[in-house]
Amino acid sequence: SHGISFGQITSDRVKPFLQKMHLAKGIDPLINFLQILKILSQAKDGRALSKKFFGESNPINDSDRMNQVLNYIHLHLQENITLETVANLANMNATAFCRYIKAKTNKTFIELLNDIRIAYACRLLLDSPRTISEICYDCGFNNLTHFNFIFKKITGKNPTNYRKSKGELMNNL
Repeated sequence: SHGISFGQITSDRVKPFLQKMHLAKGIDPLINFLQILKILSQAKDGRALSKKFFGESNPINDSDRMNQVLNYIHLHLQENITLETVANLANMNATAFCRYIKAKTNKTFIELLNDIRIAYACRLLLDSPRTISEICYDCGFNNLTHFNFIFKKITGKNPTNYRKSKGELMNNL
């Protein structure tokens, strides 16, 4: 769900199986695939590409209220989502809602909103050819500088370097 990048040693071990897979017939592609999974599961050099996954269910609390809030955020990600709107959706005042979110996620509402938006941005950076500016606005940020700041704060990389990490991963295979 987060994507994994493996080092050169693991890539070198997996490469022959990937090359054989498209030529194989019968049950052999499945056997090659299982060999790849075995190698990857035993690899010590894997690292997550993203700290968050867009659309990830909330393991902390799956109450109707929290699900309703998360669904609203996902559906209205590109819009200006206000604390008051989401608090009303949860049938709470803003102060009680902030305490509720903090208790359930250990984050402020803005931190939660930014985490979800950046997780979506990570997916777009890896899966779409859109520019970083387009992705910034698609994720609900109205300012590219602020987007870059929040993105680096959450992922540890700027959006350009994050996108390049996909290219490096693909070149290593």
